[in-house]
Amino acid sequence: MKFVFLNGQPKSGNHILYSLSKYFNRPMLSHHFGTRINKNFGLHMLINFLDTKPEHIKVALKSDLIFIEPHFPWSSEREQLLRARKYKMILIVRDLRDTVAAYYRSLKFHNPTACHFQEKFDKEYSNSQEKFIEDVVLAKFGVGSDIDSSSPMHFKDYYFTGSSSPLHFKNYYFPWTKVDFCYVVKFENLIGNKGGGNDLVQKNELKQIAEFIGLPQTDEWYQKTALELYNPEANSYVSGGGIGIWKKYFSEKNIEIFEKTVGDLNRKLGYK
Repeated sequence: MKFVFLNGQPKSGNHILYSLSKYFNRPMLSHHFGTRINKNFGLHMLINFLDTKPEHIKVALKSDLIFIEPHFPWSSEREQLLRARKYKMILIVRDLRDTVAAYYRSLKFHNPTACHFQEKFDKEYSNSQEKFIEDVVLAKFGVGSDIDSSSPMHFKDYYFTGSSSPLHFKNYYFPWTKVDFCYVVKFENLIGNKGGGNDLVQKNELKQIAEFIGLPQTDEWYQKTALELYNPEANSYVSGGGIGIWKKYFSEKNIEIFEKTVGDLNRKLGYK
């Protein structure tokens, strides 16, 4: 049996990966199953999740391949664990400016996928777009910035993984891009013409992913999946817009702060 982790920072396009997994006709388990089995987070959560076989996942465990949907932070221990068990990972990345802008949009329009800190946003930032974007870029807002360290659920880097801050991406997601069992896919390469991308690039990316996880498909499959995968009208989760949405929301001050803080990191990901 093979496990493939579908990983990515929130608002990077994770739901496109989750949607894609359905086309392979293989089961996908949420990381929430792990927290229900054992409320220890991080590495302990992974061990308990994968080693425990309760009734509600026995059917999935009969499959030759299981997709796992986590926001999964990097650490050397986790990397060693996945490597030892020969698991694979697909990490979706996005222009970090668009990730921040998508986070703002989700909270501004009360999208249910961004329920964390909705009250705080409404109280402090609903009329302060520039300040919100600045604070997200500098990791002053979002999961990980307001942790109660006395909480029994406190596990610092797990909470940081729910943040859309570029600084948290740098610490908790970017290290996965250097791991040999991790395939890095750009959000922009999966959305095709419908999202402002390129259909040919999209189909090629689908082929690369299928071959990486050992499930190559037919040309007809790639064509059908490409046509259906990104559909904002049919999928309510597509709330973050397409390519370059940051241009609608970043002020000149936001651009300057972003460039000083994580401009080099964004360029390493291939974004100018």
